[in-house]
Amino acid sequence: MLLPKWKGSGGVIEIVQPDGPTITRDTMQCRHCMRHWQVVPGSGRQRGWCLKCNGPLCGAEKCMHECVPFEKKVEGEAPW
Repeated sequence: MLLPKWKGSGGVIEIVQPDGPTITRDTMQCRHCMRHWQVVPGSGRQRGWCLKCNGPLCGAEKCMHECVPFEKKVEGEAPW
């Protein structure tokens, strides 16, 4: 089952095996560092959601404690 997508935050990866089935998995993208990860429900991995920029977070300490969207870093409005 594919999860609902949030604008600019999620995607799908397809793994094509030469002698096997094609595997389709949901992915998410952190709003603060742009890291991608495969969505694995029940994995126990702690992730987050930023209420300021309304998007998923990867769970890295720097991303969880301060809202600095990646777009602001690229535009030079925030430090790397």
